[in-house]
Amino acid sequence: MIDVKQAVNLAVRYFTELSTQGGIVFEEVELAQNGGSAHWLVTLSMPSPSSTGLAELAGAIPRDYKVVQIDAENGTLESIKIRKL
Repeated sequence: MIDVKQAVNLAVRYFTELSTQGGIVFEEVELAQNGGSAHWLVTLSMPSPSSTGLAELAGAIPRDYKVVQIDAENGTLESIKIRKL
C-alpha cells in the first residue's frame, strides 16, 4: 500500500502531466474504503481561468478544485473530477 506522501506526490504528478494549468496547491487528502478496495482522494486547487480580475484586485484569487483518486494498493490514477464547493 502506498502512504499518504506518495499519494499526494502521485496526484500532483498525474495532474501536471495531463493539464497545462499551473499554480497547483495541495488542499486535502482522505483514505476512502469502497467495498474491498482503498483509494486516496487528493484535492488539489489551481487559479480559476475564468477569473475577472476584480477579485484579484481585491486580493482574492478564485480557485478551481479537482479531486484526484489514486488506487491505494498500487498508486495508479483512477480518476480526476471537478470538486464543487
